[in-house]
Amino acid sequence: SDNIPQTLMDSSNFISEPNKDYEAKQLIKEILIGLGGFDTLTYAFTSPDAISGLKFFGNDIRLDPVRIINPLGEEYSVMRTSVIAGMLETLTLNYNRKNKPELMFELANIYLKNEKSGELPVQREMIALGKFGSDFYEIKGVVNALLSALNIGPAAFTRSVEPFLHPGRSADSSLD
Repeated sequence: SDNIPQTLMDSSNFISEPNKDYEAKQLIKEILIGLGGFDTLTYAFTSPDAISGLKFFGNDIRLDPVRIINPLGEEYSVMRTSVIAGMLETLTLNYNRKNKPELMFELANIYLKNEKSGELPVQREMIALGKFGSDFYEIKGVVNALLSALNIGPAAFTRSVEPFLHPGRSADSSLD
């Protein structure tokens, strides 16, 4: 039993390439935290009511979520098609608990039905910014500061047509 030969562990010194997507997401989070933001995390599963409550127009792809085969309940029976519902829930929870108004953000995926039958949903990375007791100009400033820190921008702002936003106090931002 004392005749077991000593050998060095076979290993590799391969170092993988840095993940550029991960690094970019971390940079965005660091910038928003530097601007006073709090990173939030909400469930990718949601309820059909949360989606229909956003009042998307009849032909909007976001109204037709991917259904979960064995959901935990109706409250988590579909994949989110927007990060807005989660942000609104987070803001409502903090407002109702009388927390101080703070900038909150979430960088997360949404899931849209794939046009190809039997294929996995299409994932799109989205960012949501929110703060109760704030106004358009404060959030616009955050967006422009983020884009400036990333050396892109500034964004163009146009009146939003999203049905869940106030028609006179909302805007869509776009870049190129």
